[in-house]
Amino acid sequence: MEYKGIHNSDYDFNQKVILYPDGRFESFNITSNPKADYKAVYKVEEKWTDKEDNIWYKYRLTEKSWDYPDTFYLSKISNSGKEKECQFDFEFYPKKIDPSRLTYRKYYRE
Repeated sequence: MEYKGIHNSDYDFNQKVILYPDGRFESFNITSNPKADYKAVYKVEEKWTDKEDNIWYKYRLTEKSWDYPDTFYLSKISNSGKEKECQFDFEFYPKKIDPSRLTYRKYYRE
């Protein structure tokens, strides 16, 4: 999976996220930051396409240097490829994406 340069400046932190195809993950607290504020690795555990041609992923994010727990993501990339919505949890994969929860994020391709 690669989804480079997605952003949402409405968030107080993690305004920009990059997922590289080699499994590297970087997030930037402010969109204009030249260096990532957080780095981790991810592993795609499931991928599928729904009836509307949106691409869905379940992936696990692992951060080794700060001893954070793994983070489980359910992620949807719109059929246009311009939006990524995701829901995350620290214990299990979310069953759905719920915009009303604090662990919901929506990003837009640059």
